[in-house]
Amino acid sequence: MKQKFYLRPLLLAFVLVSFFACSKNGSTGPAGPAGPAGPAGPKGDSTTSNVIYSAWLDVAFKPDTVRDQTTHILDTLGFFANIPATKLTQALLTSGELKSYVNFNTAASPDVVMLPYFDPYYNIVVTVDYFPQRIFLYTNQDLSTGTVNGVKVLQFRYILIPGTVAASVKPDMKSYSSIAKLFDIKD
Repeated sequence: MKQKFYLRPLLLAFVLVSFFACSKNGSTGPAGPAGPAGPAGPKGDSTTSNVIYSAWLDVAFKPDTVRDQTTHILDTLGFFANIPATKLTQALLTSGELKSYVNFNTAASPDVVMLPYFDPYYNIVVTVDYFPQRIFLYTNQDLSTGTVNGVKVLQFRYILIPGTVAASVKPDMKSYSSIAKLFDIKD
């Protein structure tokens, strides 16, 4: 029994010494000569070739007003704008990715945020709705493109990404044939 007791610490010491001795960085030999270059592969499809994007656009918002029937005072509820987007099709609406942005600052010093946007500090709310051929913006402040010291601020842009491959349908996990097909199991 005592031999087994002494063999365990010796075996552990041997393993530790072997590990640390092998893990030291030794000198690396010189690199061998490079092999010949392989043949060029076929050109793959670009994953971004179908992405549609606009330039930074000047947008003029119009007031959304209502007249009080008693006092006849015109009240502004918010501001709206329509951005023409001729490439925004019904197919993109149903199977694509749609994104819109606002640059609160200048092109040289951008402050870009994605829409819809809510900023409680400055009390800014911007919503976005997509329709065929146009993008509708609604906000609680007039965010029309303007100039500060001769430089444009508050410009908008959009990006449209067509869907190219539909997601697969959830397989029937109770059916052997569905599971075999999902995991490519051969009978």
